[in-house]
Amino acid sequence: SWEEIAAFSTQLPKLAKLTLSGNKLQPALPGMPAQVYGSAFLSLTKLAVNATGVTFQHIAALSAFLPQLKDLHCASNGMSSLRGVDGLPPVLDAWPQLEVLDLSDNEFSDWSELLPLAGFKSLRWLILNKNKLESISIPGGGAFGEVTLLAAANNNIAGWESVKALEALPKLTELRLQGNPLGGGRGPSAVRQLLIATLPPLKSVNGGEVRPRERVEAEKFYIRDAIQSARPTPPEELLEADALLKRLVAVHGLPPVSASATGTGGSKMLSVTLKSMAPESSHKPGVTRKLPGSMTVLHVKRMMQQLYKLDISKQHLLAKGADQKDVWDATPLDDDLRQISHYLTEEDNIEIIMQEVDDAVQGREQDEKERKQREAEATQSRGHSGMESAKAGEVAGAKAAATAAAAAGSNF
Repeated sequence: SWEEIAAFSTQLPKLAKLTLSGNKLQPALPGMPAQVYGSAFLSLTKLAVNATGVTFQHIAALSAFLPQLKDLHCASNGMSSLRGVDGLPPVLDAWPQLEVLDLSDNEFSDWSELLPLAGFKSLRWLILNKNKLESISIPGGGAFGEVTLLAAANNNIAGWESVKALEALPKLTELRLQGNPLGGGRGPSAVRQLLIATLPPLKSVNGGEVRPRERVEAEKFYIRDAIQSARPTPPEELLEADALLKRLVAVHGLPPVSASATGTGGSKMLSVTLKSMAPESSHKPGVTRKLPGSMTVLHVKRMMQQLYKLDISKQHLLAKGADQKDVWDATPLDDDLRQISHYLTEEDNIEIIMQEVDDAVQGREQDEKERKQREAEATQSRGHSGMESAKAGEVAGAKAAATAAAAAGSNF
């Protein structure tokens, strides 16, 4: 019970972090008298109650006794609402310092049920992975105005209007939306580029850093994608309906008229020269082929593998037109399932250049991905470590007065 926890915690006046995950907790007593809890939680800044069966109202009932709380983890509790049995939303003004809230692996399906969280005026990290959310909507008035990280991976968010809604978050720099049916059949790489172009402040998308060069390519991709998706509507008409497209075109201009823009790309034959810049085959001459615009990037990679004996997994393809002086200006063919007509124009002298992915770079990227995965798993493990490990850890933390670590242009 919370009374037992309070009695234990009273013996640790400097207790800053408390993990109760995995224990089945009874609801806190209504109208709890101060003498029951005394000064038990006055120094507490982090509380983990994952998989304890608590409701958000249970935690809110303790708010008066948690004045320093900054980090709250309530994952895996089957929550679908923040409301109590009375149907009323919780009062959240007792936690003016709360910065991190983890409600992952619950049953939230309606974003409106989460709107009371806007009452946390200092909230910076909102973690909603593995729920059942179908959309995101941000009300006006500066709601969630301090949020820098939104993690809503592995939900059911499908409409791009949910992404557009995030434009209302002025400080959002990190977004995690992998595992949602976004993109209307586009691949993960294409969805990432559209996210980057749509939300300029982002510095990290789905755990990967957004570099300046990638942002430029993402903005160009957004223009090409918007024009192709709306065919046969002329681009000039699209500019009036899409403010973002208009802004990006003002920066980068319109792409050359392409087969995809005319709506005939799938049936057109494109004259393409296939070249290798891989170390083992760069001496070989280029091979010119007539390729159907409907051919996918993956099929081209298979042709490259046959011609230059480089495995598909090691290939990075670029398309370079006659007006592009060097590879730096070339367009990445970064979605294997896209038709090449999406990237190539009907002009002559188009080259598809194959580069070999650097093993060292690939290794570093894989190491970084694995490191982040280990950190995420370690965080989750700590959140589910149970009362026994919490006691040992918190006693040591109290003695040492430990504090919580801060988690964390070019032409076409």
